[in-house]
Amino acid sequence: MSANAAYREVVRNWISGVKDYNLDNLLLLSFGGPLDVLGEGTSGAEVSLECLGSTNELWITRIEVLQLLIDNGFDVLHTDAAAIWIRNPMDWIRAHLNNADALFSQGTVWPYRAVLKYGFFCAGFFVFRSNQITKKLF
Repeated sequence: MSANAAYREVVRNWISGVKDYNLDNLLLLSFGGPLDVLGEGTSGAEVSLECLGSTNELWITRIEVLQLLIDNGFDVLHTDAAAIWIRNPMDWIRAHLNNADALFSQGTVWPYRAVLKYGFFCAGFFVFRSNQITKKLF
């Protein structure tokens, strides 16, 4: 997950909602200074990166960190802080990742004509296995 100070309370809310899911390797990328939201009962780390000049730079840095993790053998699950987990998705992910290199949520397809024309999608929740295919993709 990655966020800046504007999303501190959203991240804090997300973390409190998944405390009982036994996530043992949460990585929070904070931009522009630490968010200090992991607290007791949360196993993970926060990496604070200097504030970047633009949103595009933030996206690029986030992808570079994901690439670094995948290149070093880590499977990666990325979630937006605003992607609410109604229940723990880990069993579903493990079952489906056996037959896939990546899993994506669909954030939106509206406006439909724009999706057809530009081919973009919102992926606020995705998983990549670390393997030769995903290393090549990144």
